[in-house]
Amino acid sequence: MRHAFNMAMRKWEWLNDNPLKRVSMEKEPPGRVRYLTDEEFDRPYETCSDWLKPIVLVARHTGGRRENILSLTWNQVNLSRRIIIMEHTKNRERLGIPLNDTLMDLFKRISRVRHIRSPYVFCRPVGMRYMEIKRAFQKLLRVAGIKDFKFHDLRHCFASALVQRGVDLYQVQRLPGHKDGRMTQRYAHLSSENLRDAVLKLDVKQEQRKNLSQLYHSWDLWDRLFGKELCNLLDLERNLERATGIEPATLGLGSRCSTG
Repeated sequence: MRHAFNMAMRKWEWLNDNPLKRVSMEKEPPGRVRYLTDEEFDRPYETCSDWLKPIVLVARHTGGRRENILSLTWNQVNLSRRIIIMEHTKNRERLGIPLNDTLMDLFKRISRVRHIRSPYVFCRPVGMRYMEIKRAFQKLLRVAGIKDFKFHDLRHCFASALVQRGVDLYQVQRLPGHKDGRMTQRYAHLSSENLRDAVLKLDVKQEQRKNLSQLYHSWDLWDRLFGKELCNLLDLERNLERATGIEPATLGLGSRCSTG
């Protein structure tokens, strides 16, 4: 309604003021994020019918919207460049999505049995594209025991899987075509494991210092027990260096032996 008043005031000049500009707007609730783990996804996927399985797989591995997938034509699929182009997206922009090995194998397999007179990748035996898959998709979810899940939630599966595998949020935003970065921030909490790994790297530094300290004390013990023999070894290495011109790795022997 605020937008309508702004249009009436600024574009059509019907009003001099927007009466709603002093009305505070309620904060929108956080967007829905429902996704399946890999194990949960396998359950309904294995029960898919042959015609529905490739559609679900493309949604899972591209994050594409239902209409973009159902209307996908072969001239949008470039197997040589390993990319598909989503036309007429919600943001009214063309979106190029790279194909991983799973989808490359899928499209190659489908292309060998494609309908010769249909431009659509996913079509019925007569060549017509699928217009609606809601009933079939909900049926397989019931069979698999998956509740509170929609076909659109496969976009969340795609994005959440990327974040959990360490892909940064900027790339996650670009792949499914999120116009607003705030949409991608909904998955930020899923990267906590990656942040934990980053913090654990501090422990690696501490462990390295501990190992170096142990190595030093071990060397000190060897030096006290076999100092003379080690110095003899250093003399032998120096003679080899003079003869061959190759500098040997002495692990700092020279700092502990005086050559006199």
